[in-house]
Formats: sequence, C-alpha cells, structure tokens
Amino acid sequence: MSRNLIGKKMKATTVQGQNIKIEAINGVAINDANLVTAEADIGTSNSVIHVIDNIILPN
Repeated sequence: MSRNLIGKKMKATTVQGQNIKIEAINGVAINDANLVTAEADIGTSNSVIHVIDNIILPN
C-alpha cells in the first residue's frame, strides 16, 4: 500500500525498461504524478490500484 512508502525515495523499472522515480516525502509522487489521497489505494481481489492525478507516458 502507498502508506508503506512514506519517507522513502526509490526507483522502479517499467516493462519497457525505463526508470520511474517514486518519492514519498511530501505525499507520494511517481515522476510528475501525485497519488490522489482520498482514493490512493483501491484493493481488488488480486492486486491494488493506485489512483494518480496525471498520465505517465513513456519517453
């Protein structure tokens, strides 16, 4: 869940091999997109959906 990221900075690699940065210092941000706090984590039967306020496009 996004609350487990608080206070951390990290990188992740996309399926296409590009790096994205994840920062959870003042809220949670993925590149230039911020997690929407009201519905940040939506649990499903087999995963979690994280709602963001921007579109992340490959370079």
